[in-house]
Amino acid sequence: MLTYLIDIAFILVMAATAWMVARQTLLESVVAWLAVLLSALIALCCFEPIADFIIRQMFAPSDLRFTCFLWFFTLVFLFVWLLVMLSIGFLKAMHGATFNFGKADQAGRWFFGLLTGYTLAAFMLTSLHTLPAPREFWGALQPELPLRSNPLMRVGPDYQMLTVAEYALSPRSAWSGTPWTIRGPLPEARLEGNRWSSFPVRYALWREAIELYREEYAPRSGEELKAGTNPNSNFALIRDRRNLR
Repeated sequence: MLTYLIDIAFILVMAATAWMVARQTLLESVVAWLAVLLSALIALCCFEPIADFIIRQMFAPSDLRFTCFLWFFTLVFLFVWLLVMLSIGFLKAMHGATFNFGKADQAGRWFFGLLTGYTLAAFMLTSLHTLPAPREFWGALQPELPLRSNPLMRVGPDYQMLTVAEYALSPRSAWSGTPWTIRGPLPEARLEGNRWSSFPVRYALWREAIELYREEYAPRSGEELKAGTNPNSNFALIRDRRNLR
C-alpha cells in the first residue's frame, strides 16, 4: 500500500489544483500555469546556493539534525514566495483585461488547470528528493526510474520537471538543444558537471550519507564531524562505508 501512496497523493494534488484553476477565466488559468512553472524553475535554480550559504554561515557542523531539513524548506519557501509574487504581478498587469474565447473557453480552462496541477505535483515530487528520508523512501520512490514499481512514478514526473529545468536553465543552445537530448536527466554516478542530470543520484547519496551518519557517527563526539564527515558538505561517509561496517 505504501508503494501507491505517492501516486495517490500526486493525483489528489493535481486534481485539486486543476479544479481550483479551472474555476477562473482562461486568461487567469494560463497565468496560473506560467506562475507555477516559473516559480518552480527559479526555485530549483536558486535553492542550493541559498541553503548552502545558510548552513555554512548560520549553523555549526554539529547542527546536522536541523540543517539536513534546510534544503527542502529553502526550496519550498522560495517556490511559495515566488508563486505569490508572480501571481500578484501577473494579476496586476492584466487588471481589467477581458477576452472572449467562445466555445474554447471551458476546454482551455480545464486544459491549463490540469497542466498547472501536473506541474505543481511534479515540482512537489521533485522537492521530496531533498528530504532526509531513507534513500528509497521506504520503497515508494526509487531514485532510479527503471526500478520504480508504482505505475505513475514510473512515468517520472520528477524527471520531467528536471528535464524542463535542464533545458531552460543550462547554458546551451535554445534552438538546437545541443548537447541537450530529449531523454532528459538520467541518474548517474558522476557528481560533477551537469547538475540536473545528477540531481536524483546526488540527493540519493546524500540521504544515504545522512542515514549512515545517524547510525555510525551520531553517538560519537563532534570532532569527527568537523574533520569532514558532514553529509551536507561531502560524501565522505559513502566513500568510507566499507571501513565503517
